Amino acid sequence: MKFDMELTGDWGKGRAIQRGALRDAIRRGMVRGVRKGALVVQRRIKENIARGRAEHAPLHPFTIARKKSDRPLVAHGDLLNGVSVQFIEDLVAFIGVSRGAKAKGHDLVSVAAVQEFGATIKVTRKMRAFLHAQGLHLKADTKAIVIPPRPYVRPAWQESREDVEKTFRDEVQDEIEKLVS
Repeated sequence: MKFDMELTGDWGKGRAIQRGALRDAIRRGMVRGVRKGALVVQRRIKENIARGRAEHAPLHPFTIARKKSDRPLVAHGDLLNGVSVQFIEDLVAFIGVSRGAKAKGHDLVSVAAVQEFGATIKVTRKMRAFLHAQGLHLKADTKAIVIPPRPYVRPAWQESREDVEKTFRDEVQDEIEKLVS
């Protein structure tokens, strides 16, 4: 018995897929997906800083008077400008305020952490005297100053998650379609 067989289609593409082109296309899509997704999260973080969030506790009247604004996360734009994206590896991105980021000699990562998570600061005699000289007269029984959390990173991630996942899937799909079309 004899069979005749004819190959149809682009067998060159089929061979390329077998030799790792599919793996490479998926990886390219994943890298682009991570990069684009990181920028989505960075944009949301910056929006949360610039606009604030409804659930953020209002500033203390002393703070409002001192900075001449009632916007909790914005004074001079230092925190806003400090949010960056760093690609540590192809598929790993850091989004936020990096260690070593400074503004006017102040460590921005500490400011960012206090705003995100809040802080309780013990009142010392020296602090009490400084605040008194600035016009904030603490009660004698005030032992600590509480800065409430004003999260802006965690909500940005939660709000961006679906967009990031879709972007990632779309980028991988685009690379695969380029390969097979």
